[in-house]
Amino acid sequence: MIILRGYVLGFGKLRKVALSFGAKLNVVFARNEGGKSTLQRFLIALLYGQLRADLKAQRRLDPWVEQYKPWYGSDYGGILWCRLADGRELEIHRYFGKDESRIEVRSGTGEDITRQYEQQRNGEVLFARAHLGIPKELFESVAVIRENRVAEIPSRDNVRDRIANLAQSGDEELSVRQSIAKIQQTLEAIGSERAPTKPYRQTLDLLQALREEQKALQERRTQFQGWIEERNRIAGEISTLEHELDLTQVSLLEVRRRELVEKIRSLEEIEDNIRSLRWEIDSLAARADFPADKLEELDQLIGARESLIKHLSEIRSEKEQALARLTQAELQRQEFAAYAAIAASPEADKITEWFVSYLSLSLQKDGLQKTLARLKNEYESLHTSLLEVPAALTDPDIDWQRMAREAAEEEQIAAQKCALLAEKVALEKSVCSSAKRAALNRRSLAAALLIAAALPFAARLFWGYALAPEIEIALALVLVVLSAIMFCFAAKCARTSRDAEQMLNNLQSEQSHIRDEGSRKRWKLTQAVADSGFANLDEFLEAAKKVENSCQKLADLRARAAEIENQQEQLKNQIEETYANLKEGLARVG
Repeated sequence: MIILRGYVLGFGKLRKVALSFGAKLNVVFARNEGGKSTLQRFLIALLYGQLRADLKAQRRLDPWVEQYKPWYGSDYGGILWCRLADGRELEIHRYFGKDESRIEVRSGTGEDITRQYEQQRNGEVLFARAHLGIPKELFESVAVIRENRVAEIPSRDNVRDRIANLAQSGDEELSVRQSIAKIQQTLEAIGSERAPTKPYRQTLDLLQALREEQKALQERRTQFQGWIEERNRIAGEISTLEHELDLTQVSLLEVRRRELVEKIRSLEEIEDNIRSLRWEIDSLAARADFPADKLEELDQLIGARESLIKHLSEIRSEKEQALARLTQAELQRQEFAAYAAIAASPEADKITEWFVSYLSLSLQKDGLQKTLARLKNEYESLHTSLLEVPAALTDPDIDWQRMAREAAEEEQIAAQKCALLAEKVALEKSVCSSAKRAALNRRSLAAALLIAAALPFAARLFWGYALAPEIEIALALVLVVLSAIMFCFAAKCARTSRDAEQMLNNLQSEQSHIRDEGSRKRWKLTQAVADSGFANLDEFLEAAKKVENSCQKLADLRARAAEIENQQEQLKNQIEETYANLKEGLARVG
């Protein structure tokens, strides 16, 4: 399509301005604030109109409509003349404003052909989209370079990326926004510290639990190392004390033996003295003539005897106590002697290491058991919650997020194809209409020629007016031949009209098929939303996303549970091996 000329009725500061454009590149130059940007906006407005392209069912005006109201007068709009690729010339009349929004598309003969173009629900006629093949947003982003935007398109790749983004979603910043959206989705899936059901918080909790477990194990390890050092120290002290005990016991026994021998000798002497005194007493046998001055001495001897007997009893008691302590010390020595073989054995360190390793593995096994129980509880809770959601959301073979994106893409592709077909339909309608008019005109002309051929004969019969017979016959033959030729042309035009109608029906069927194909996934999504009981698609997709995250979390929980079970099996084998080594080592040292 080539723009030939234009006329500004009123648009911003421009009023009653006539424009003519050449077939090649046109340069419009003027001073600053001379109206160049206003003219650019005027041309776009004449082609695509004033309604927002993203709201197909609502009459919302673009922001520029208020900005470019005429400075002078009340006429707000203009006319644009253009030539299409097939050579036809069209006129586009548009009038802007809240109260008046009209468009008229006329052919070169002045015929109003506005209804031949697709019309949206808000009343916008898609004239430029039918001929240019691109929507308004894509045209403004690719074909229009705004003021101070030249530096933003330094290469062909940038333009290609912008076209690709706009073709997909109508937004040239799609790549960045999609990346930000994916990052945001990933962040939402990961969660934060305040979301206890999200992987990030759960990972933090697990990390904290593992750190606490590591800290406990480190404390246990330090405790075990302290026990080993204490054991070695005590073993050394025991060895030293045993040696000292042996020496002390030997010395004590020797001392006590000497004391006992001395005491026994003293007791024997005392006993001899007692026997001697007893014999003397017996020999005296209550003599009447016993000297009175000897009575005092006799009382002293009897008191000494009783004192000696009491002292002998005390010594015997001390002897028994000493023998009891000696027996107890011997028993303690025998108890420590059971561990002397281990302490003296070269495998003492290995046995201690096996014992500590056995305790550490047992603690790890308990920690894994607790973690496994927690994971199973989370799995059961999540699995129970998933049983309550609609069955469509839990179908593992359907990715609703991807289906929604594909549905939107297919609808856009279908819309583009329908726009191209609409242009072909408009062209075929024009061809069909032109062929019908041509057929009608040629039939009418053929009939008129037949009537003209019959006029000389009718004049001869009714009015008596006659030409020469040769002229009448020649004229009639010529008119009849011309009428036949017109009828042939009319038949050809009728055939062309039928072919155009057939082509038009085929194009409309193809257009309907494309619409059906483009809306198939959208219909499936709508049906799933209705069956699941959601109010709209956004709520359904949000729920599908949550279910997908929950299913992923279930899979992660199963994998972690299986991993922990494998670790438990490995720990069980290590514990059995360590226990066997410890048992064998203890058996070797007795």
